[in-house]
Amino acid sequence: MLIHSYLYYHLDTSIVSDDQWQQWANELADMQNKYPNLTDIGFYDTIFHGWDGSTGMHLPKTDWVRDKALRLLGSDHVPL
Repeated sequence: MLIHSYLYYHLDTSIVSDDQWQQWANELADMQNKYPNLTDIGFYDTIFHGWDGSTGMHLPKTDWVRDKALRLLGSDHVPL
């Protein structure tokens, strides 16, 4: 969710369809609601706390997220 949201909102590109992203977002939100005791993984937990999957616009733009997104796009992509 982090990487694909960065690609979509900050690099104006995507490697998955909007429908696929939304399916993943809904699945994640459902899992968080059904199994709240299993969603604390120590990695961006607070960002996803209470997340309903409606948008990834607010997700973090850290160096780690940016670097992973750029790696997915390949070495020929110039960062904005």
